[in-house]
Amino acid sequence: MDHPNPDVDEWAAELRDFAERIVVSLGGDPQWLSTNPDWAVGLVDRGIAEDWDPTAMDEGDRHRFRSLLMAVTGEFLINTHGARWAWLLDDTSPLGGRWVVTGFTHPLGQRTRPVDVGRIADDALALHRVQVIDLVDTAERESGMRATA
Repeated sequence: MDHPNPDVDEWAAELRDFAERIVVSLGGDPQWLSTNPDWAVGLVDRGIAEDWDPTAMDEGDRHRFRSLLMAVTGEFLINTHGARWAWLLDDTSPLGGRWVVTGFTHPLGQRTRPVDVGRIADDALALHRVQVIDLVDTAERESGMRATA
């Protein structure tokens, strides 16, 4: 099966730009994503708490909201843990792969695992419990950056 090999740098730049536009639209500084990622996440979570209504979403809204969650969660992980976006080949995916955040810098030098942020976002959406901080928490545990409880 011949699968596309996307341009990771281009895709990551588009997602970063999207995350910055989200923060700006909520009244924040786009630099917070790199200088104060926890502020950016808090701002986005307050915006979600005020405006998110899963019953009013059509498929397009759901896709955009999933992209928002991926963008902000990914930027937090990248800027906090020195990680990066990557395309992981996966024959079980209809696209032949999936976007993951990988390359976490563990403070103790331990190995970390790639994290499928899209799947984490989908899981949260299915449960109607959506906060970026919860997605970050899940991603950090799955990556091996933090011990599981």
